[in-house]
Amino acid sequence: MARILVVTWDGGGNVPPALELSRRMRARGHSVRVLGPQPIASRVEAAGCQFRHFSRVPVLDCSRALEDQMDLFLTGVLGGSGSGRDLLEEVERDPPNALVVDCMLLGALAAAERTKLPTAALVHLLYGMAVGDWSKNFSALIGPVNEVRSSFGLGGLAQEQPIWASAWEPCDRLLVCTPREFDVPVSPLPSNVSYVGPLGEAPSLSEPVGVPLALIGFSTTYQHQEVTLQRTLDALSGMPVRALVTLGPGIRADDIRLPPNAVAEAWIPHAEAVPRCSIVVTHAGHGTIMAALSAGVPLLCMPMGRDQHENAARVDACGAGRSIAMESDTAAIRGAIEEILAEPSYRMAARRMASIIRGYEGGHRIVAEIEALAERSL
Repeated sequence: MARILVVTWDGGGNVPPALELSRRMRARGHSVRVLGPQPIASRVEAAGCQFRHFSRVPVLDCSRALEDQMDLFLTGVLGGSGSGRDLLEEVERDPPNALVVDCMLLGALAAAERTKLPTAALVHLLYGMAVGDWSKNFSALIGPVNEVRSSFGLGGLAQEQPIWASAWEPCDRLLVCTPREFDVPVSPLPSNVSYVGPLGEAPSLSEPVGVPLALIGFSTTYQHQEVTLQRTLDALSGMPVRALVTLGPGIRADDIRLPPNAVAEAWIPHAEAVPRCSIVVTHAGHGTIMAALSAGVPLLCMPMGRDQHENAARVDACGAGRSIAMESDTAAIRGAIEEILAEPSYRMAARRMASIIRGYEGGHRIVAEIEALAERSL
């Protein structure tokens, strides 16, 4: 039995992979602790794992957009020293055999490097995107993060490299929860990068029957999506489809006008809803895209920011859907939905990607990777 310490934060789509990984490692008989923010405590405990809460990391308000609390997000959560100091304290209290750290927690990654324990970064976004031009969005973090690293007795990140490439270089493994065939191509690939694919068993593929079901999901976090959501619902009104809307935090059912052919829920697990769908209309979050493609369901992407434009571009590139602007009017949204439902090539491409995802064994690779890391210190 190994002792594994998982370190994460509450950013929406990054939490399910960390929890699924923790659950799988626990099912294998390992002792798993999750260090993170208090709001995820019940979810960690439901996965059968021990929970330890951050004491030095500010808690984000998930009912507000990250963009409205950017200073707190960047310098308090991602680039601050708090997650690293909490990690060092937890390692001192009960030393683990291996660390699994969220790829965006730069302070925790620095502390993990200082411990010299076997460390994996859990990469819940497109690796090829992160080490490319997208990293420029985080260039302001270089200075603060290098101050944190200096306080831990470490050298600074290389200024000439993308910040994520530089921060991840010391990790023993980068475990990328994406099919390599979907990601932005990178060549040569660093030796510590391992594509493990989406975590979770892929559902069996089946052709939808009856009236098509459209899942409308615009983020597990708030992104001021009310206008885009309402236009999408208006576009679906009168169409020969059923619509299931997941609202997420920050939006209430009485904030929107539901057409007669739509129902709204605060939240529904992707694994429960997506396999029954004929189309997923989404903000193009990584988790939603992976869930749809795992089930062979095509997507209409309406990216709103963050990593979503790059995710949507990859959906376009593999032919499994379309991307349109979040400002698109009702007619444009309706036309795009009608095209995806009517054109078989979109579903065929999504099913091809589902077949590729099956080759990654539903996340079994990641368990083997972490067990191999832990064996180094057993």
